[in-house]
Amino acid sequence: MTSTPIESRQTEGIVQVDNLFRNLSITNRYVMESTDISLLNLNIPLLKLYVSNYIGPRKDYYRENNTKLTIESSFSEWWLSKCLLGKRCGQGNCAMDVIIEDSKSAVDSCCVCMNESMTNEKSLIQNFTQGGDSLDVLFDNRDMTQITKKYTTAYRDKLLNFCTNRDVDCDRLYYYIFISTVDSIYLSSFKINIGNIQYVYPKNFTPQGKSIITQNFINDDIGKVILYKQKKRMEVRFLDSILNNDNIIKLYSLSD
Repeated sequence: MTSTPIESRQTEGIVQVDNLFRNLSITNRYVMESTDISLLNLNIPLLKLYVSNYIGPRKDYYRENNTKLTIESSFSEWWLSKCLLGKRCGQGNCAMDVIIEDSKSAVDSCCVCMNESMTNEKSLIQNFTQGGDSLDVLFDNRDMTQITKKYTTAYRDKLLNFCTNRDVDCDRLYYYIFISTVDSIYLSSFKINIGNIQYVYPKNFTPQGKSIITQNFINDDIGKVILYKQKKRMEVRFLDSILNNDNIIKLYSLSD
């Protein structure tokens, strides 16, 4: 089958970005870079105590019903603020959840559940209305490159605006991810590299053509970032392999 001009330009652009990406530092090449969980002096013993006190009274319920352990996001944000000696901001309504003023750092967080091979989603961009009808047209035209540019530019601007308005160093942004299974709760950490957003490009459409899987946002071995047409959202999901990652710790187990 002969490629259309748009598809040919997209392929050329993806190859060019891929070649550039290969030349980047192997330790600093993703937007979400797995990193040492203690980098911000997180008080891990205190965090484990918070989680134990939260899950403890529900132990019998989880064991009897064999359901995944769950954590309310407002609790996880509060725990992190205490264990990082920071303060909560926005209560889920801004780019980050916790600011550590002494180091001009900020942390976003989420609580996800591990299903058979992948977690549920964490939204990075919600209600992306500025794309408007033009975004739908781009999807209809299968213009993956421009769609990806719109989403990633909006994400970059969201982070930069937060840093400017809150006096936070844009090189010191992090994610802490609480991951629940049927018997344990884990914590994983990522550094957000705003400068690498420019190297994110589309990998492929999903079979239905309604969403795009991106490349270089996160290591493909532990997660993927997807752009959705109908939901107007950019979401990250984590693969079960993340549970074997070096930068993850177990916070709680029902067997303890």
